[in-house]
Amino acid sequence: MASSMAHKFDSYWSKFHGIMVVATILDPRYKMKVMECYFPSLYRDGSSYKINKIQEVLLRMVGEYEQKYKTSQASSSSPTHVSPSQSTMGPPKRKMSRFDQYITEVPCTTIHVKTVLEYYLEEPVIPRVENFDILT
Repeated sequence: MASSMAHKFDSYWSKFHGIMVVATILDPRYKMKVMECYFPSLYRDGSSYKINKIQEVLLRMVGEYEQKYKTSQASSSSPTHVSPSQSTMGPPKRKMSRFDQYITEVPCTTIHVKTVLEYYLEEPVIPRVENFDILT
């Protein structure tokens, strides 16, 4: 019975997994860093492959979007930087404490940016704060 339930869970999870991954990456507090933190525990040796596949899918999606909706060269907008609030979340919640520690230990690197997505992913994550409003 447990095997049957695990199989059902895996089939449902695989459908929603991609949606959740994209939503998480688009959250400026997590980006790809949360995958880099947790995927090695989840997928062991296959984690690098999974992370690379996610990056490929994201870049392909952005490429398709850019082809459909090219912005005019005349209107240039520079990315805005959201400064974190002064109030921190206090003690980290148990579920995310490993991620919080990982972010403080991983050096922030920058590379030549080719797309808006790559630029976004290379920026440091925004610190997790209480009352975070993603629209702000």
